[in-house]
Amino acid sequence: DDLFSVDDKRAGMHFILTCKVAGSEADLLAYLKKHRIHMKGLSDFSQGETEGHPRLIVGYGNMSMDELNEGLARLKSLIKKFSAAT
Repeated sequence: DDLFSVDDKRAGMHFILTCKVAGSEADLLAYLKKHRIHMKGLSDFSQGETEGHPRLIVGYGNMSMDELNEGLARLKSLIKKFSAAT
């Protein structure tokens, strides 16, 4: 999908999802929170907001592959709706 890219660097049970949307990371996280998805952005682990597209930290420990795929499908759908609205 052209709207997303995954940073495949080794990060334990996490990966970084770059969302190629016009809005800020803070706006995207607030939108997701309104839809009951609570996530951290990469800027939560740095001083100030990071530059470029929003980057989300996706944890997948304690999940089955089915749960992960279902969660990613929901996340993808919401990010597409966010992108269309910005």
